Amino acid sequence: MGKFTWLHQILSLLLMLFFHSVFHCSLGLSSSSINQTHLCSPVHHLALIQFNNTLSIGDSPSHFLCHGTSYPKTKSWNENTDCCTWDGVTCDKATGKVISLDLSCSKLAGSLSPNTTLFRLQGLRRLNLAYNDFNGELIPSGISQLVSLTHLNLSGNLFSGLVPSDISLLSKLISLVLSRTSCCGLKIDSHSFGKLARNLSKLENLFLAGVNMSNVAPASFKNLSSSLKRLYLLACDLQGELPSELFQLEYLDLNGNDLTGYLPTFNRSSPLMYLNLWGYDLRGPIPAGNLTKLTYLEFGYNNFQSQIPDVFGNLNKLTYLSLSL
Repeated sequence: MGKFTWLHQILSLLLMLFFHSVFHCSLGLSSSSINQTHLCSPVHHLALIQFNNTLSIGDSPSHFLCHGTSYPKTKSWNENTDCCTWDGVTCDKATGKVISLDLSCSKLAGSLSPNTTLFRLQGLRRLNLAYNDFNGELIPSGISQLVSLTHLNLSGNLFSGLVPSDISLLSKLISLVLSRTSCCGLKIDSHSFGKLARNLSKLENLFLAGVNMSNVAPASFKNLSSSLKRLYLLACDLQGELPSELFQLEYLDLNGNDLTGYLPTFNRSSPLMYLNLWGYDLRGPIPAGNLTKLTYLEFGYNNFQSQIPDVFGNLNKLTYLSLSL
């Protein structure tokens, strides 16, 4: 009887150890599964909620540029759900931190205060607030806290005042779009542009259409990053002589400024695909270089003094050409 009791105790102990180990294995697997599927960072979740609470829904004057796709993305945000599932929000799958916020064409109205919780989104790489109804001064100096930004688009809003020089501290920027579509006085001065040109060494796209650049010397464009590919400066009140270095870009639109000078000789390796120099006071001959990649060419309303070069007939990729007087 004692032997049976002893065996019974041994079996009970073994069973207890077995279930204990199974429990901890399953708990470990559950923990591992949870760790592999991070939910939205609590800090970022709260920051987005607080940011959204400072805004209202309205009709942006530039919503027509959204081509019928304008709708209030934040209206569907539910603070009781994972913010990584919210419209316009993209998270890093490993950390749960917000890395992209696209609220373009969202009918948002309000202003960006210096202490906006938007700046708590550390690790944010892409921020797109284009074509809403943000007004007042442009993003305050706190923008420099978003040190991971590679893409920033604030175009089509009602910002006014000077573009802050702090934007030049965002050294990882690849694309900067501040083009305006309203009558508000957004301006960038020579000091801020100089810092931007020197510090944004990775910049590939710079779109400042409609931003007043009247006291920025065209020569300062020589200091822009060698990585720059696309420059869009429509109606920026630029004055002076056009630097030839700009013709090494892929996309160049300087339409509606008061620039003068002569076109450089284009070499065979020119990457230019889009060139718009409408309404300038460009003089001299149209150079006969080969722009084999060119698809769009606007030379209308200039003062060229030559015939159209024969090589223009060899531009096989050209889909638009204007040489109107």
